Amino acid sequence: MQAYEILLLIGGGIVLLVLLLAARNAVHFYRHEQFVCPTCSYPFRPRLRKYLFAPNAAGGKILTCPNCGAKEYMEPQKRDNTR
Repeated sequence: MQAYEILLLIGGGIVLLVLLLAARNAVHFYRHEQFVCPTCSYPFRPRLRKYLFAPNAAGGKILTCPNCGAKEYMEPQKRDNTR
């Protein structure tokens, strides 16, 4: 096996690992966390595509509230599972 083939295998393994960790993070979010709009206090979970591709800010996301339409910085919060 050539050196470049080994590097390609290692690189592919790293890419696969990063994708698996990203998927695990998204599943954890959808099971345990939500966002709460700072304007109207509406709790929501954005669609996966919007969650993944929303602009990041330190620890949170810039999202649009589906209730009032405010585009704000929001940090994830633990979801109340009593509902």
